[in-house]
Amino acid sequence: MAQFNAGTVVVTNSSTTVRAILTFNLTNVTGAFSVPETVTWTGGGTGTTVAYDSGNKILKLYMTAGAVPALTNTLTGSSSGATGDVQSLGIATPPNYDTATPSVASGQSFKVAGSNVVYFLTSTITSTSFVLSASYQEDTENDVAYSITRDFSINRSYPKPNTGDVEALPIIADAIEKIDKDIHTFLLKKNVATFATTMNIDWTQGHFQTLSMTGNVTTMTFTAPVGFARLTLIVAQDATGSRLITWPASVSWAEALATDAADPPALGGANDVAILEFLWDGATYFGKLWWFKAL
Repeated sequence: MAQFNAGTVVVTNSSTTVRAILTFNLTNVTGAFSVPETVTWTGGGTGTTVAYDSGNKILKLYMTAGAVPALTNTLTGSSSGATGDVQSLGIATPPNYDTATPSVASGQSFKVAGSNVVYFLTSTITSTSFVLSASYQEDTENDVAYSITRDFSINRSYPKPNTGDVEALPIIADAIEKIDKDIHTFLLKKNVATFATTMNIDWTQGHFQTLSMTGNVTTMTFTAPVGFARLTLIVAQDATGSRLITWPASVSWAEALATDAADPPALGGANDVAILEFLWDGATYFGKLWWFKAL
């Protein structure tokens, strides 16, 4: 099982919609925001307040329409007349759950803190709300913690202590050793990518990939690995050589490779083999050509 905790939400009795709480640190505040009240902002959106700390100028709200407030947007309370500029976003804004597969997805279970009642998510999932498959049938609550749970379904038969085990430490140590070996096996696993003029390198299948070029790749995409990662791609040219790859926009090349960091490196001529390394930080693949030569 894997559990995702993502700040707090608003749950409403007899509603299927769960709304994420967004937290904003404000500056240039005039007046005091009421709770609850409708707020609008210059970025073009509306929300409803759930808490306001006048001393620290921290406002919590959930979205009802439009785009999430951005830095320097001015928030205005419809009934209080209070205003404030967004100085920074709170730690859970947007929520830290990941809307990309295979993280938070349809069919996963949802429940609020302190409740044993389990609901399930539909495919309607955004960074500010998601929808349950059945109406919520408990008390309406604002700013309540929750969890989303996913069943990994993979059983690797790691040893685990059973009730009554006296010597649990050796069992745990054995499990840790097996898990460590599995991690190393994955990181060193070589995945052979299939050449196509339009193709994808799926880094979730291994951090070490090879590609044999028989033509130009006019469109290359990457499937991101889980978490930050150091990735290696070995590109082998055929007898014609000088095959080219049009890299994803998320790749940024080191300055030393070309006159412009945005330009990709040459991958060699006939029968050359190039070794490229990418450092993935969650947003950008920082690429470098380490070595190439003819075999």
